[in-house]
Amino acid sequence: MVDFGSSLAEGKRKYFLIVLVVVLSVAVLFQYAPDMRSALSTDGESRLMARQVAKYREAVREKDHLQAALMQVSRALTQAESGLLSGNTKAIAAVDIQNILNALAEQSGVRFKTIRVLQPTGEDKAAYLPIPVQITFDASIRQVKEIVYRIENAAKLLRVPEARIRMPNPKTPEVVQAVLTVEGFMKLPDAGGGNGS
Repeated sequence: MVDFGSSLAEGKRKYFLIVLVVVLSVAVLFQYAPDMRSALSTDGESRLMARQVAKYREAVREKDHLQAALMQVSRALTQAESGLLSGNTKAIAAVDIQNILNALAEQSGVRFKTIRVLQPTGEDKAAYLPIPVQITFDASIRQVKEIVYRIENAAKLLRVPEARIRMPNPKTPEVVQAVLTVEGFMKLPDAGGGNGS
């Protein structure tokens, strides 16, 4: 005995599957037809290749430009780093800055009363560590001005972040006591903030 209900349902299912396959095929064709047409035609293929070649040429030009910029930045960095203190430890860098300061004091006719190396700050994540040294001396205002000028124009990169000047004796106002904090910079062995002590 033939079950017409189940064969009818099976026929509907086949019909539904055929319609679904046709609809999906049409959707795929609409989606990819322009690419397929340009890939199959030689004119479309040459235009596609010309666009790709233009993109590659632009990438090569950009690469050349970036390499030239990188070389320029590298030269500037090398030149700037020549102003850093010698040595790869804080102690050696502190000795370097003390030697520079002693030479500058001699040129200015000044004698330091004290030279004290202070504890560096900003060691967390910096690639360059400031090495602070505090100097104390008695001099005329002209000599103080001259030594500050020499410090800030030294061959090494030095700066004076703090200066205190006072007149210790009102009877001799031409002589002042100067306390200067002078910083030089050293490159840390590893840019992650290594310990250079």
